[in-house]
Amino acid sequence: MPADHRERPDRARSGDAGLLAGRPEERKAPRREKNSRLLALATLSMLAFPAVGRGESQSRFAVLISNNTGQDPARSLHYAEADAMRLRDVLVDLGGFPGEHVTLVTGQNAAVARTALARVFAAASSAPGGATVLVYYSGHATPAGLELGSSLLPFDELRRWAREGAGTTRILVIDACHSGVVLRPKGGRLERGFDIETDLASEARGYAILTSSADAEQSQESSAIRASVFTHHFTSGLRGAADTTGDGRVTLSEAWNYVSRRTTAASLLTSAGPQHPAFELHLAGHQEPQLTEVRSASARLTVESSSERRVFLVAMTPSGGDRRLVAEGLVGPDAALTIALRPGRFEVLAKGEWGDFASREIELAAHDHGRISTSEFEPRTLVRSAEKGGLF
Repeated sequence: MPADHRERPDRARSGDAGLLAGRPEERKAPRREKNSRLLALATLSMLAFPAVGRGESQSRFAVLISNNTGQDPARSLHYAEADAMRLRDVLVDLGGFPGEHVTLVTGQNAAVARTALARVFAAASSAPGGATVLVYYSGHATPAGLELGSSLLPFDELRRWAREGAGTTRILVIDACHSGVVLRPKGGRLERGFDIETDLASEARGYAILTSSADAEQSQESSAIRASVFTHHFTSGLRGAADTTGDGRVTLSEAWNYVSRRTTAASLLTSAGPQHPAFELHLAGHQEPQLTEVRSASARLTVESSSERRVFLVAMTPSGGDRRLVAEGLVGPDAALTIALRPGRFEVLAKGEWGDFASREIELAAHDHGRISTSEFEPRTLVRSAEKGGLF
């Protein structure tokens, strides 16, 4: 198919073919030749903070902007607005963001988004004890900025909010094609990591910008997971898949390391080409920002395995009809996987070394912490789709 047309996801699938098979489709813009200035990737695991904290004295605010439609209505997305809703649930359930502090701007134009940003940053400026502000976008974009319907929100504006806006800690996450453009400074060089200063501050101060792709790359969404590739792995990480220390908390560096690794791996063999998430971070303080606390979930599930397997958690409706991939992660003999969930019924699928699947269903009530081992799973045959390649 032509590269400048987005492949529409199959809406009807039998069995699990639509859930665990399929390739990401082009998401926000026509494919371009890869820019030789691809943003260098850095590994945040090399950076050490003496302590980790969510900043209980700080207020937390979020603006989640999404639009399935860009300036070309023929290239409408399917999951951008759902991405924002998924992230909202994670932030409210696990991130210490009060529901009334999370502003959703869904399917609106740039003027509405601008107003929401101004209001939230104004509230953050008057918050006693400081504030953390998280701004997220999912949708179409061009190298000039975010496409909100027929309107445009320039990258320059977003850059100013991140670098100069109110709030002790400001985090900007953009899931869109060409999103790495926002990292281009006017003169000077890209920040390659944290600028760590030792001072009397107990919490991190400054800003972080995370993008789903480099400046000349596409970002992709997938009918298999019913989400964008980047946001799916971002929310999976925040639910616990990124918790490499096993302390029940997910920090900014843990989330970044997980989402950058998984997004690139998941998009390597797609027709649109690999995505390389990029970042700019300028933070100082004694504590690394904590994004979520897995232990605060209304329900949790820990999966153990004697061999390395990738595990997928699929939420099921009471009737068993609708199925939705909630999270995924890696489990092995040296590391169990704990995922924060809402109460409900789930099928847990484990993928073996040779692509074989085994599964088990489990019901989690409020305050449950379930524990299961892949040794208890039954072999599972999945119905394959006609699509070639796959995310998993």
